[in-house]
Amino acid sequence: MNRLKLVSSLFVSVFLASAVVRAAEEAKVAAPAAPAKKPDVFMLVDFRTSPNSFAYGTWSKSVVPTKDGISVMKGADGKGGCGADCSLNLEDAKYVEIALATGVANEVPQVQIMLEDADGTNASCRVNVSQLVPTSPVWLRAPVAGLRIEKPGSNGVFDGGKIVKWHLQGDYSTEKPMHFMAIALRARR
Repeated sequence: MNRLKLVSSLFVSVFLASAVVRAAEEAKVAAPAAPAKKPDVFMLVDFRTSPNSFAYGTWSKSVVPTKDGISVMKGADGKGGCGADCSLNLEDAKYVEIALATGVANEVPQVQIMLEDADGTNASCRVNVSQLVPTSPVWLRAPVAGLRIEKPGSNGVFDGGKIVKWHLQGDYSTEKPMHFMAIALRARR
């Protein structure tokens, strides 16, 4: 009789253990996977491989794509810009950053980054380049919350999730020489 109780107790233990293992396996399958973490920094435009597609003002004949980025010199001043069509999403970004280097002939104190959303709203920020050491590339940061509406589109609200154009511009308040190399534009969460 003791032997029968022992076998029956062992059978129940094995049965319960296999049921626990099966339940654990089913829980693994049923548990949703954790979402992939988005990178804290992500590239928006690499000017070394995706140069501008249009230029205007005094930059119209002065913007040159190179292996190092977009070079703006030879006749450019603060009253010009360049840009391209794109499809960017800054919805959860806190900062826009630009990598650039000024040239020795640069006298323009600021570069403007302008972004255009799907309804035609243009928002921009300015970065100060007047204190940069010439020919030394740096990342300059501007808060996305600080973007200001330059030109309202159909709804007048900037939608950072639906950016369709980027622009780089000089400081339109000056006709001093503009001389710089833009390397990349990125965003930071």
